[in-house]
Amino acid sequence: MNQILKPTLGALCALFLASAAYGQNHNLPDGKGKAELIRGCTDCHSANLVVQKRRTPEDWKKVVDDMAARTSDNSPKDVDNVLRYLNTNFGIKKTGTTAAPQSATPSASTPKRR
Repeated sequence: MNQILKPTLGALCALFLASAAYGQNHNLPDGKGKAELIRGCTDCHSANLVVQKRRTPEDWKKVVDDMAARTSDNSPKDVDNVLRYLNTNFGIKKTGTTAAPQSATPSASTPKRR
């Protein structure tokens, strides 16, 4: 192999692996169930893919149960912890509002004072 190409490919592979590992749990808040989510979900998905869409508790249960049924590596306690973590940090309340704190910035529909 070309002496210049070999180190370049090695460096590219190292960068790819480092960026893939970084993306596995990037931006996930700490909390009970985070470790179980990383351990149980990131073998097949990046953590960012798992949480890119907020869901209702019922929808998270369907998704997590479906994924847990595909592997035997998850205990019922692990699944419960993942569900609790997802609902706490990436859930949608039944009223249609997100569980995350809302911005204090007034919306465009808020009338301005004169």
